[in-house]
Amino acid sequence: YRYGAGVEIDPGGPLGTTLGHSGGWAGFVSDLVVVPERRLAAAVTCNRRATTSSLSPIPYPLPPS
Repeated sequence: YRYGAGVEIDPGGPLGTTLGHSGGWAGFVSDLVVVPERRLAAAVTCNRRATTSSLSPIPYPLPPS
């Protein structure tokens, strides 16, 4: 993975290159993933009491569109 300006870049993901950013603060967590080659983006936000600051990754690859 490469990281710059708060954005993770993964050139070898199952969907192609992905850009992402995750974080959390004061009981909230969020995750953003962008797949430029597929013109696809997903953002998730939720309330959370746990001490981690990010959401768990999807344990399986998404099907091709």
